[in-house]
Amino acid sequence: MMRTLIAALLLLGGVSACEPYYYTPGYGGPGVPDGPPPPPPPPPTNYAPRVSYAEAGVFWDDYAYDDVWYVEAWVDDPDGLYDVNEVWADVYDSYSGSSLPVESFELTPGDGPGHWQVLRSGYRTYLDPFYPGYRIEVIALDTLGAEDFVSVVPYTY
Repeated sequence: MMRTLIAALLLLGGVSACEPYYYTPGYGGPGVPDGPPPPPPPPPTNYAPRVSYAEAGVFWDDYAYDDVWYVEAWVDDPDGLYDVNEVWADVYDSYSGSSLPVESFELTPGDGPGHWQVLRSGYRTYLDPFYPGYRIEVIALDTLGAEDFVSVVPYTY
């Protein structure tokens, strides 16, 4: 009698040990098979920032008695404005045919949400305020490396 009881317990224990079950609170109870586990959550998505507007040019400053170059950009990001961590302006010479920038400026946050700007003295650059062949690419980068850019022609004299 004892042997049959032990054999029956081993047999039942062996069958239930081979058949896995997943317990999810609220779907049955302990020991009740619930089916396969739920799928994992989707991977997080990162949306690229968007440069919605950019403007660049040069103006004369009577107080400093110098030309001042400016670049302004407005950047949006569906992940939030704090996701944008860098905005750069690369100046190219369109007439030379070179793919290397002549100058690069890092823009800093401006006075409004999504506004980035830089002012650079003409003495600190190699840019000619009378030269019409410049093209400026404004590039926005977010924390995960996604980017967007626009290309503008600066206002010159």
